[in-house]
Amino acid sequence: MSVKKKICQKTAEFISIVFHPIFIPFYTVIAYLYLSPRYFIFQNIKYLVLYLLIVSIIIPLLFFAIMYLANFFSGFDLKTPIERLFITIILLVVYVNIFRKILNYSDYIELHPFFLGIILSLFSFALYNYFQQKPSMHTMAISGSLTFFIIWSYYSNYNILVFISIFFLLASLIISSRLYLKAHCWNEIIRGLLIGMLMQLFAFFIAYEYF
Repeated sequence: MSVKKKICQKTAEFISIVFHPIFIPFYTVIAYLYLSPRYFIFQNIKYLVLYLLIVSIIIPLLFFAIMYLANFFSGFDLKTPIERLFITIILLVVYVNIFRKILNYSDYIELHPFFLGIILSLFSFALYNYFQQKPSMHTMAISGSLTFFIIWSYYSNYNILVFISIFFLLASLIISSRLYLKAHCWNEIIRGLLIGMLMQLFAFFIAYEYF
């Protein structure tokens, strides 16, 4: 392998790991807290960030490590449908609990539909895997977050166009890295994009109608 190909390979792997689906919701919440014009009590922010770090990242990663050491998972990419289905069910349980927790905080009302959209996306992803399909979870996660920021900006009349452009660039890099690594074909990339976008749109509709 040439030096250029090695650099491209390592860069694509780096992007895939740093912007893994398990991290993207956490990044999105951090960005929301930074960008929001609302006033947040510092203690509440610290509690929310710590809670999400432990529940949405550390616990699933520990669970994955245990399953990997027990030879239940073949690797970080979760290549088989049963592996992806199993971890998706675990993430569903995690995000249902996060959603219930977030509902108790009216200060974070914009995050209600975001986490509902994640739950709906994971449910759709689980159905695809049940039928032996493989949408891209990377693109599902990043398109969901991008859609959240676009809808939030539209409904709140808050101009975050520069940030949305940066997130769009990140989405392009993630798609390119997944295709370069041959982790997905275009059909799987598009399925992931559609799941992420449509479920966030549906979640915002439900949130503004019933919450």
